Amino acid sequence: MFRHVVSLKFKTHEPEAECKQLVRDLADLPNQVPEILHWSTGCNEINIDLAYDVAIVGDFENREALLRYFKHPAVQAVLAKIDHLCSSRISVDYSTD
Repeated sequence: MFRHVVSLKFKTHEPEAECKQLVRDLADLPNQVPEILHWSTGCNEINIDLAYDVAIVGDFENREALLRYFKHPAVQAVLAKIDHLCSSRISVDYSTD
């Protein structure tokens, strides 16, 4: 299995509405993208200086499935929204085998 972990930081200091809508969009991706085996996403609930605003954890069969995921039109649409709303994003992708 291959795991994709992402953290997002919004451009604004009042991200609640944007966060909730983005998390709804992200939560719908498993309904559209068959490569996703397991998916979890949520908004940060503890406001400390180093915290990001949104976390995403996704599991895929293998590295190739994750690469196919990135090309899916629904993922591309969410990535465009992330580019518009977020000042920073970080990710780690690793094998869990």
